[in-house]
Amino acid sequence: MFVKIPITYKTLTEKFKITKRSDGRYCCRIPISYETTADGKKTYQYKTIYGVDENDVRMKQGEYIEQQIQEAARIQHNKEMLVTKMEEWLYVRKYKKVKPNSFDRLENTLDFQIRPALEALQLSDIKLNDVTTIHIERIMNYNLNKGYSYSTLLKVRRFLVSFFACYEDEIAKNPMKQYQFYTKESVMETQASLQGQKEAALAKIEQRKAEIKTEGSSKIFISEEEAHIARMKLESQQDESDIHYFTDEEIAKIKDTIYNGYRLPFKSRSGNDVMSALYFPKQGEFFLFMLYTGLRCGEATSLKYSDVDFENCTVNVCKNAVNVKSRDANGKATGKRNRNLAS
Repeated sequence: MFVKIPITYKTLTEKFKITKRSDGRYCCRIPISYETTADGKKTYQYKTIYGVDENDVRMKQGEYIEQQIQEAARIQHNKEMLVTKMEEWLYVRKYKKVKPNSFDRLENTLDFQIRPALEALQLSDIKLNDVTTIHIERIMNYNLNKGYSYSTLLKVRRFLVSFFACYEDEIAKNPMKQYQFYTKESVMETQASLQGQKEAALAKIEQRKAEIKTEGSSKIFISEEEAHIARMKLESQQDESDIHYFTDEEIAKIKDTIYNGYRLPFKSRSGNDVMSALYFPKQGEFFLFMLYTGLRCGEATSLKYSDVDFENCTVNVCKNAVNVKSRDANGKATGKRNRNLAS
């Protein structure tokens, strides 16, 4: 395997031998890589520079070396970029080291919270070693002002904590150690404020629509910021005490539908209002089983007959079925999804 020879500014001062060819042109060869053979000798690969005379060759040689130095600097810069390092951490260091559904969540956090924040804040080119606590605060505040919930912001923080801990030996100071995370109350206050702004923007749009209908105008004039707020989709954080459950009346309706079936109204060909035949929900008994046990969908669908003790009326819940992204050997999503059983 050939090993690339690094080209630096020192290479510019090297005196490469220039020879004259039989066709009248001049040329010189610059070694760019080498391969060590079994007997210890080195076999070189060269870049040949041609010119009409020696000065022309020297000029082209300098241009080539300068170009290679800039390309090497660009590649090195890209390797040190924060986004590149995050992709390396995710697809090389974390892939197959965590559960598939956990990996999906990490990838979603990078794609939908961190990467958009870096692009919007013009931090996409920042180097890993240049990241400070101020940059972390800007990334987190960007997502906070997008209306994301406390749990989503917590995922972003966990991503960043794990990432910087992995590369702690490459950075002068870990920016996450000085970062102070939000309280849940402050996040909910921000969301309430954003929701109020959204409702006000939507109300203004509706008011303007009414004015247009009266005045006969054809355009709605609102600011770009108001339009953005109106389009904002808030990922609201519900209070943990706000537990949703079926009432006794709703449970009774579910049971009645499963046991006794249901009919649907429709119009006949003659235009009369009639009722359909009696329908029974498919897998109704399974829905009742979930209703009485309180199992999650993934827990219930992962059960086998061997997990059920019919004599003692008990169920051993030891797995959870989740849909995860199908991935190639490099960890990149293929666009398909697989059903995965997690213990």
